[in-house]
Amino acid sequence: MNIGKQSFIVFVSKYVGSLLGFAATIYFANKLGPEVMGYYAGTVALLAWLKLGGDLGLSTAMVKRISEGDNNAEYTSAGALLIGAFFVCISILIYLNRSPIDEYTGGNYNFAIPLLGLALSQSIIKAILNGHHRVHIAGVIYGIRIATRSLVQIILVFAGMGLTGMVFGYGFGFLMAILVGIIFAPLSISTPKTKHITNIFSYAKYSWLGEFENRTFKDVDIVVLAALVSPSLVGIYSITWSISQFLNIFNTAIRQVMFPEISRAQAHGAGDEVGTLVNRAITFSGLFMIPGVFGSVLLGEEILSIYGPEFAKGDLILTLLILASLIYGYQRQFLNALNGIDRPDISFKINLIFIVLNIFLNGALILVFGWTGAAVATILSALIGLFYSYTRIRSQIDFSLPIWEITLQLFASSFMGIALAIFRRAVQLSGVGAIFSLLILISTGVVLYFTTLYLISPLFNSTVRHNLPNLDSII
Repeated sequence: MNIGKQSFIVFVSKYVGSLLGFAATIYFANKLGPEVMGYYAGTVALLAWLKLGGDLGLSTAMVKRISEGDNNAEYTSAGALLIGAFFVCISILIYLNRSPIDEYTGGNYNFAIPLLGLALSQSIIKAILNGHHRVHIAGVIYGIRIATRSLVQIILVFAGMGLTGMVFGYGFGFLMAILVGIIFAPLSISTPKTKHITNIFSYAKYSWLGEFENRTFKDVDIVVLAALVSPSLVGIYSITWSISQFLNIFNTAIRQVMFPEISRAQAHGAGDEVGTLVNRAITFSGLFMIPGVFGSVLLGEEILSIYGPEFAKGDLILTLLILASLIYGYQRQFLNALNGIDRPDISFKINLIFIVLNIFLNGALILVFGWTGAAVATILSALIGLFYSYTRIRSQIDFSLPIWEITLQLFASSFMGIALAIFRRAVQLSGVGAIFSLLILISTGVVLYFTTLYLISPLFNSTVRHNLPNLDSII
């Protein structure tokens, strides 16, 4: 299966799953309110950090070594055993710190260790699938995880279980992902030798900081906000963040598909192919995020009002976080390429700079500007990280920046924004309901943007036709 079709399958799977999660979050926000959502966001963020401590880049190292095509069973066993050992260590630390964890999570300490075990097990299954170039299957499983999680959470919240029901449903999603993943993952195992463990560690000792950097980008502002502002503001901020990440799904899909392909090309000495893959990754990285920035400026308040009137004040935060995610998405593509060509040591330095900057800027700007400072800090950190990662990847491989294609995406987004601003007034005057009006505007914006880009970009046109062969019969 070619890269375009894999990316499309991963994107659709993640999109459908996230759409269900998006709809479920609207119900939760209206049913539970921003305070409970704030505790839930804090619980999920804490689990993510604990999972990072139990993984430490080992799952990424598994993908890298398995994708190279040699000794797959040994690398699978080595990675799983190492992650299992770290799980035991982190579980002991959780038990020793059970009182502060229970307070931070709103009384859900009892879920911490089981959730961590499920999350790490799912990471192992996902690493095996991605390493064997079955990224599209891992994408489908992601959609299954989000869908089952949302369904169980809705049932339990409706039954009156509140925050506990949310946390239980979160764990159930991981359980379903594991059970389905076992069916499709090549689970061949063999006793690893010292060299297999060493090769896993030699990559993980650098790649762990990449996972830490990614988690810092996703959670450090929420973690700091949870300590400095009210749970209600944290709940609103977490909603705006979830919307920005909903738009970032395609970027993530591209990165997941590209990594094993870049790794395989590097292992076979195909330098030109690596450059082409990086160019294509950057070309389509902002495909959804660029129009998302324009759309949030126009419709941010209306989108957030769906969650409840108190959420509408996060409209500026929403635009800033989408912009930050756009910039960070480009940076992650460069880091993905560095990791793929077996230079996690360079990524390590870039990640370290980003982490220090992000934590420092979040702490400083939140104290001065409140929650707006958190979003601005994320943008500034991403900009510096993008510049540095670009200079470093250029020193390693030869590739061209797709400036023209990004310009066309900006033009299509601008045209969409102008047309949408005019059409918005007409829709408002028509007197239709708020939700129906928003659906009309979003649908119109999507059609305008992609139609314009399809007409003005030969590359986008050919890519769509190549990966959707029946398009001619539809148009």
